[in-house]
Amino acid sequence: MKRLRSQIVSGVLVLSMLATILPMPAFAVSKKVSVENQTVKSEALKESDTPANGSCGENVVWNFDIDTGILTITGTGEMLNYSNENALKQPWRDLEDLILEVKIGQGIVNVGDYAFSHCDNLQKITLPDTLKSIGSGAFEYCRNIDAVVFPDNLKSIGNSAFLECEALQDIVLPLGLENIYDRAFYQCK
Repeated sequence: MKRLRSQIVSGVLVLSMLATILPMPAFAVSKKVSVENQTVKSEALKESDTPANGSCGENVVWNFDIDTGILTITGTGEMLNYSNENALKQPWRDLEDLILEVKIGQGIVNVGDYAFSHCDNLQKITLPDTLKSIGSGAFEYCRNIDAVVFPDNLKSIGNSAFLECEALQDIVLPLGLENIYDRAFYQCK
């Protein structure tokens, strides 16, 4: 009887160890599929009519480099504000899974509301010295951004601007910053 009990306990322990090991390969396979899907999307984009550039403000334009995953915003003045309820979608919305980096050029004074919301693969942001405000939800749910360098002229960070940017750990806020609105960094590390 003791021997049977010992074998059962040993069997349960082996199964427990296997259960903790098995999810890891499943996760790795899932990640690989995601990378393959991104490559497939990138190739499909090259062959589609989806625009890779356009306007996002009166004197502001955007350009997406399919090969590098970099979305560049250039011009002067203000970016448009967008909606998180699809009333006014970002012009790069169909590219959001392919955007790895956002570079906002000198002359841009704001990041529009919800401009880059849900860009899940976005990892890096470059902000210009001319930037004065970051709109509500501008980078919400961009879960792979781990650091942001804010320019010295920044005055305002809007509601939920970096909401659930789970990887975000390192920020240095400028001395002249006047307003940080509700939940600007909610659920960041």
